[in-house]
Amino acid sequence: TIIQASDLKAKLEVLNINQATHSVISIDAVKMYPSVKFEMIERAVNYFLRNASDEDKKKAKECLEMVKFGMDNTFVTFEDKYWKYGGFLPVEEKGLTIGGFESAFFADLVASYILETSQDLFEDSTYNGIYRDDGIDIREGQKSVDKTCDFLESFQARVNEKCGYNHLIFTAEIWKTDAPA
Repeated sequence: TIIQASDLKAKLEVLNINQATHSVISIDAVKMYPSVKFEMIERAVNYFLRNASDEDKKKAKECLEMVKFGMDNTFVTFEDKYWKYGGFLPVEEKGLTIGGFESAFFADLVASYILETSQDLFEDSTYNGIYRDDGIDIREGQKSVDKTCDFLESFQARVNEKCGYNHLIFTAEIWKTDAPA
């Protein structure tokens, strides 16, 4: 996390961003971990392996079966009792667990997939990036609330298309201050 924060800081410092000439839009996924279903992980893996060898794709498919088994058989503890995460819901309806050792990796994978397959929506961005459930989009000029809402609607439609469902919801916020530039 420290390395990623330092990398982001270094990338942003050279852009000479200021509130008079740029809009900074914060993008946030609501309840990302529980919203990321197995199908989304599978789509992201297949996307990033699209140019891989057949052998690598076969290995990934075997690994995905283990991930699916793990998501279907996760137990959580509370007051010295064990509970099956998601109860007896089908694995397709269960999401990632918050605090699960693999959840952060898969959240990053899914976020990267969404951002990479949505780059056309960020064509006029000076910088954009996402880390798990938090993203940032920096654009030249002052963007209105209406323009930001239009962007968010387009982005959410793309997320729904790429996810194959509408469980993963994003919000956006324009960073503004009343202080002089």
